[in-house]
Amino acid sequence: ANLRTERVVLPPGEHPFPTKFAIRRTTLRIEPSIYLEALMRDVKLFGGRIVIRKFENPRELMALSEPIIVNCTGLGARDLFGDKTLVPLKGQLTVLVPQSEVEYQTSGGVNLPSTPGIGIHMMPRSDGIILGGTSQRDVWTMEPDEAERRRVVEGHIELFSKMKS
Repeated sequence: ANLRTERVVLPPGEHPFPTKFAIRRTTLRIEPSIYLEALMRDVKLFGGRIVIRKFENPRELMALSEPIIVNCTGLGARDLFGDKTLVPLKGQLTVLVPQSEVEYQTSGGVNLPSTPGIGIHMMPRSDGIILGGTSQRDVWTMEPDEAERRRVVEGHIELFSKMKS
């Protein structure tokens, strides 16, 4: 089934963005802070249990008595299953204070001098406005990358400064 909603292409003069055209469409987004809590509540409501546990090898998984196991190992699967082909693709978000009047998202920005060839995006959520646009292959650190944060924020400043009022 196609879950995409119909899109409306807005021609020049019918939108405030610094692009020739803009697209308007209704989208469904999941807010992680709301969704995860609801998912955990539903699992427990229907008799499930949530157990956080470390596994050293696949044999420990097979020894479990539970009929269903949800694999949430992420990059831990690399060591658990000995799959050295798994590498991280580090993404980084910058979160601004929530603004209820922001009811749209943006994506693009690849033609901005501060974000050459790399897209940026902005998504409003109830817990903040999310700015993104990073993708660093095989970067293992969990520390924020200040240069990437600056590139994304400056790219959004540039994008929004070019908007028409």
